[in-house]
Amino acid sequence: MRLDWPGVAGDSTAPRDVRAYVVFRRLSGASAWTAIASRPARRATAYRYQDFDLSVTAGTYQYGVAARDCGGLSSVRTGTTTVTLP
Repeated sequence: MRLDWPGVAGDSTAPRDVRAYVVFRRLSGASAWTAIASRPARRATAYRYQDFDLSVTAGTYQYGVAARDCGGLSSVRTGTTTVTLP
């Protein structure tokens, strides 16, 4: 599964306080999200994560991305997408 997302304000523009993007996944219908990866902010206009985790069981999963700033605070997960694994 490939997830692409654009950089956010604060990554490539002032105040440049975005330090990382955290990728989350959860089984559809579950309330808890699990952080599965982190990508450092590098002042790019686009980012990509590929999930090759074959240990997940069949089902429908939701993915989301949150920006984390230099103080450790995270934005709301955005760009949630759903994927069904056979």
